[in-house]
Amino acid sequence: MIESSNISKLRSGEAVSFFDNLKSILAKADLNQLQLSTIVRELLSHVNALTPLYKSERGNKITRSLAVLDQQRDNLFMAIRSLLDVHMRAHPQESLRPRAEELLENFSRYGVDLYRKSYQEETAGLKAIMETIDAQAELLEGIRQLALTDYYEALKQTNLEFDKTYLERNSAYAVIPKEKMQEERYKAEQLLNSLTQKINAYLVLSENPAPYQSLAGEINALVSTYQDSANRRASKSSPSEELNADFSEAEG
Repeated sequence: MIESSNISKLRSGEAVSFFDNLKSILAKADLNQLQLSTIVRELLSHVNALTPLYKSERGNKITRSLAVLDQQRDNLFMAIRSLLDVHMRAHPQESLRPRAEELLENFSRYGVDLYRKSYQEETAGLKAIMETIDAQAELLEGIRQLALTDYYEALKQTNLEFDKTYLERNSAYAVIPKEKMQEERYKAEQLLNSLTQKINAYLVLSENPAPYQSLAGEINALVSTYQDSANRRASKSSPSEELNADFSEAEG
């Protein structure tokens, strides 16, 4: 029996990947013999409409640039914190160790895992950190004395570019028919539910349930795998918006 067909917790990219996997499973089955060809054909019509809508939304150059810029600022943030930690502990000029510690405290104000937070949180956090440093001459001097100016300026510029690109991306998304994508996904999920109900019914009523058992087992495993992935992501309190990860799933 197929225990569940609920994929409502999946992100859009995960749902597209799920349906791609489901298509592969269904392609191996003799749908005419199983009397499932009509409902599968209807299901696939919505799945095939959903995929290009999703890729239109996620798979654009702005989103690619956003992911690249986000990775760059993450790397710079982690590099600065690592260098400050080293300077605080072992800088040859002992008088600079307290300055390094003070700067490290500033770079930790919004959490050492700031780079893991949502796009908006990270942008705002980095901006606030650098505004504080820029407003205090002694902290800016510490950046210079510890030879971190290049890192610091690169982080500042990358964060500004990210914010600008993020706004551009939002403007681009404003013209995308999101309602259409949601509608196609809703219909695909409803037909998936109907398909699983039919398979479960045939498992009970068919004189030869073996082909249905094989198909049910594969669909059951697929649904379970994606449900587990969504539950693990939720338990880790992932950012509400991870478009770069979402984009990668759809491209895979």
